[in-house]
Amino acid sequence: MLQFKIDQLRQKNIQTSSEVVGVLVLSVIVTVLLPQLLFQYFYANKQLTAEPMELKVIPAVAFGVGLLFAIYGYVANFLRERRIIALTHEMEDQALAVASSPVTADELAQLENLVEKALDADQVSSKKQPGRSKKSSKK
Repeated sequence: MLQFKIDQLRQKNIQTSSEVVGVLVLSVIVTVLLPQLLFQYFYANKQLTAEPMELKVIPAVAFGVGLLFAIYGYVANFLRERRIIALTHEMEDQALAVASSPVTADELAQLENLVEKALDADQVSSKKQPGRSKKSSKK
């Protein structure tokens, strides 16, 4: 269960990182192309005495959106990575607790009985199959 949560968080980190890269690339494209396209198609037939405000604001807004989303992505990934580390430690602690738990005498007796039953069943099944020797079963 913990391993599943860790894997999900890692996949979410990869997804968020991909989204950050996509938004940053898109913001650069918008910053470069949109002012030129606006000037070419919208302001082409007009006499301009000053640079329109839209052409000044578009690059700043695009970079701002890209930067804010990048900061959001890095902070979210950082918090997820801390959660992954905590879950990993928890999973290791659980494994250590299971490995270090002592086996009681009753549990040991039950395990010995199971092994004896399994060995007896194996001997009975090998006696029922005539013509089968131990040498041929090893091959």
